[in-house]
Amino acid sequence: MPPRNWSRVFSVGRAAGLSLFLLAGCGESTASSFSNLSANNNQDSFLFIAQTFGRATTTTLHYVWPHSSAVAQVSTGLENSVPIQGTARLIMHDPTGKEVFNHDLKENGVDTTATGTPGDWTIDVSFASANGDIVFQAQKATRNLTVTNVSTGPIDADGYIVTLDGSNSQSMGVNASVVYNQVTTGSHTVVISGLAGGCTVSGSNTNTLTVPAAAGATVSYSITCT
Repeated sequence: MPPRNWSRVFSVGRAAGLSLFLLAGCGESTASSFSNLSANNNQDSFLFIAQTFGRATTTTLHYVWPHSSAVAQVSTGLENSVPIQGTARLIMHDPTGKEVFNHDLKENGVDTTATGTPGDWTIDVSFASANGDIVFQAQKATRNLTVTNVSTGPIDADGYIVTLDGSNSQSMGVNASVVYNQVTTGSHTVVISGLAGGCTVSGSNTNTLTVPAAAGATVSYSITCT
């Protein structure tokens, strides 16, 4: 069977709602048992795509991945791909040797690793009689803080002001949201202000929350205007 045309664009993790698109070309093969293999190993981003084209493959591949965070986000699965038969498993360790991720690559989706130590992580991909299309991406986990509001009653045309930790302010529209990218882990304070007269927040204008290392967080405000 001739190699599939990898110049088309695929979507990874569609079932999990991940908006990640890949434009993959034939890469240098590091395992002769694959008909096509591409491993792009960059700081904080590792992308693996392989095809067997109907030939069962048994091998183990080992990579050293430079990763500057304690947690990585891992996306597995490929839209419109040949399902994997046999065994295909991804195992990741941090620089201390701690296992932070162990995943069957036949299971598509998006997950985060356990908390490890930043540095050179190892990525081991093991195949036993594997056949199909294999794709996954590991990348530095995002820690975005999203602030949103649901407003009822007469519209406050000017919207609101959201302030993070007393200094980082953004304008937020009515029934809209704003995002603070890559916030640090730990405790943060969010304050909403700029409400028109007659508008009140359910609960408090101030929210204190803890952003975990592995993912982001969301603060929601319910606002009633009369």
